[in-house]
Amino acid sequence: MFSNTDSSARFHAWVQERIDVAKRLNEGECGGTYAEAILILSSILSGIAADMWPGTGKDRRRFVELWANYTSSELKPNLISVPLLLDTLDADGLQDLAAKVRGTRPNAFYPPGVADMRIVTGEYVDQSETELKKLDTRLTSEKLRSFSYGSVFYKHVRSGYTHEYHTTDFASRYPMTSKRALVSYVNYATPPHRRIHFDVAWVAKLAESVSASVVPIFHQQPIPDPKLWWVEG
Repeated sequence: MFSNTDSSARFHAWVQERIDVAKRLNEGECGGTYAEAILILSSILSGIAADMWPGTGKDRRRFVELWANYTSSELKPNLISVPLLLDTLDADGLQDLAAKVRGTRPNAFYPPGVADMRIVTGEYVDQSETELKKLDTRLTSEKLRSFSYGSVFYKHVRSGYTHEYHTTDFASRYPMTSKRALVSYVNYATPPHRRIHFDVAWVAKLAESVSASVVPIFHQQPIPDPKLWWVEG
């Protein structure tokens, strides 16, 4: 994308300009909505990932790699979406494992089959991979990382908007709470009962963090593919 000596500063400015546009669109400028903001932010992240690890057949893996390893840990980018994990465990008939996960937050989850309309945020219910792996050996890194924020965002938000101009059924463009939350969940009467919402301002901070992280290695791009991609455990 950029290759001369001054490219780092230009690159950072280029990213920041587009992040600012995304924020303004999310606030309704020029008729913008959450959709347009997400498309721009997703494109920034996808573009950087493609520059770093060019090639085909690895778009999700490199997107999540960038999200997981080139974002400040202060933003907590790699928490596991526990509501989405629970939906899958229940659907797969792993009720005993789901019960162990629910037991870590007994005040946040009702038993399966019971309507649960409590409003929850990621800060309240989502956990780290390390915490969840202690519960059961079946909760492997590979399994859990498929429910990490980066992986969930790619599959249910980024890809949803890119291919169909809306989120998948596991995500929502609207938050359910007026409280500002980085990640929150929207309750539905039909499965999946809790659908994830990513705050645009938080995703913008992630993009800014990624931009700052890749500047020191900017002139080394492309870099070799990892022997094992982060999302694969």
